[in-house]
Amino acid sequence: LELTDFVEKTVLPVAVLAMLISFSYASIMSFIAPFAASKGLMAYAGLFFVVFAISMMSLRPITGKIYDRKGPQYVIYPALVAFSLGLFLLSQIQSLWGFMLAAVMIGVGFGSVQPCIQTLAIQRAPKHRIGYATSTFYTFYDLGIAIGSLLIGAIIAAYSYQLAFILCGLLTLSSIVYFKLLVQRKTD
Repeated sequence: LELTDFVEKTVLPVAVLAMLISFSYASIMSFIAPFAASKGLMAYAGLFFVVFAISMMSLRPITGKIYDRKGPQYVIYPALVAFSLGLFLLSQIQSLWGFMLAAVMIGVGFGSVQPCIQTLAIQRAPKHRIGYATSTFYTFYDLGIAIGSLLIGAIIAAYSYQLAFILCGLLTLSSIVYFKLLVQRKTD
């Protein structure tokens, strides 16, 4: 057995980007309910996910067309900025409106970037290796969620939700640089 029996090397830069983004996404999936409870907003945690899901789905048809016509960078850069800003906003919320606005920004950002980078991964692979590309992408994506849940939980336990969301926002912002230097360069 060789590494190429499991991993499509051509998509590794994109898969690492997926891992960075899913690390931050883990902060939402794993900790939004206890965070809402800590802010006295537990009754609205379910509504957060409804707003988040609607926001995720609302732009997908539009971002797909932009991706196809102009290229991935025209979706990925603004999506990562929106995701980052949503995380920063979440770290500072004091009201239901801030909580819902963060849900919209995170949903729009994550919901736009995730399918675009998955498409980018598939497009990078030779046709006969598309299955390996998809597997590589989701392995790294799942690793990001697993590692993120563990590390973010440790940060919350030792410090605060606020610091955890700020660090996730910074990680998401830094993934813009990663995309520019290691992913987009191979696309251009």
